[in-house]
Amino acid sequence: NLPRPKPGVNVWDILNTDMSTEAVLATLGGKATLDDAVSGLLRCILVPDDGYYFAGADYNAIEMRGIMWGAGCEKGLNYFRNSVCPYSAMAQRLYGRPVTSKKDPIRQVGKTVMLGCQYQMSGDKLGLYSLAMGVDLEASGIDPHVAVDAYRTEFPELAGWMEDGYRRGGLWNEMNYAALQACYSGKASYRDIHFRHDGNDLKMYLPSGRPIYYCQAKVEDRVPKFGGRPKKTLVYTSARGFRQETYGGKLAENWTQGSMRDVLADAWVRTEDAGFMVPISVHDELVAMVQSDDEAKRFTEIMGTMPKWAAGLPMKIEMDTLPRYAKDPPKGWYSYTYGT
Repeated sequence: NLPRPKPGVNVWDILNTDMSTEAVLATLGGKATLDDAVSGLLRCILVPDDGYYFAGADYNAIEMRGIMWGAGCEKGLNYFRNSVCPYSAMAQRLYGRPVTSKKDPIRQVGKTVMLGCQYQMSGDKLGLYSLAMGVDLEASGIDPHVAVDAYRTEFPELAGWMEDGYRRGGLWNEMNYAALQACYSGKASYRDIHFRHDGNDLKMYLPSGRPIYYCQAKVEDRVPKFGGRPKKTLVYTSARGFRQETYGGKLAENWTQGSMRDVLADAWVRTEDAGFMVPISVHDELVAMVQSDDEAKRFTEIMGTMPKWAAGLPMKIEMDTLPRYAKDPPKGWYSYTYGT
């Protein structure tokens, strides 16, 4: 994961110099160090073939869209369908006032909560996660435990509905239950998420039909990390050979990331079948070599066409053209957005 340019580092201004130390430092104007400049330029070492430039297109908020789609959470999906920023919506719920701009600090709080809570993160872990994201929730006037409860109340299709002091149903609980049941009976499902156990391994089938394997999976009584009585827990052998516990939120994470990886892989195959050279893939982004803005637009629209097994998944593709790989394009270069 190559570093983002730090504030004060404009890679295009630097690349327009003779790259001498003096010229680079003059471009930085004391706002960043020479090391910062070198770090920010790392992406730029990737260049297209002669006669081409890059079209870098990425899927907007792909994991959040994916888990809302998997859970059948219409409220979450409608944020995207109606071009409502989910980060701003969560910030408004927490603070009781609308976000004034993208630079409004409460929007970053809303973003941290939305990203941190989607896989069943606890209040304690959310506090640590937010610090790693550069946000001190408590200093921002938000108790992490209150934020977690607000998220779960907002999206019961993920967290479950409150009954007698407990959350019942919802994606996390039902996926955990289905995985345990499959270990007992050989198969179980929740919505379109199917588990199969062959007597040794548990397989979780993604919408594409591809399975994720949990090797030597079985149910054991384990004391939760937060204490209390032993509970039925899915345990399997990890790729590194250790016995590993898992739970509903983690299964939801595996399912979401695996499914969205398949969306990207499907797009990669279709764009190459259409004649595009796609030499770079970075997380949720594909980068093609193109010779015109019309080609860049067509590449983006192919990426934005969902496969049949992802019907109903709202997706938006944000594409920038660039002379070499970078986080942001130079001024005046063509950009295009496709989808919702």
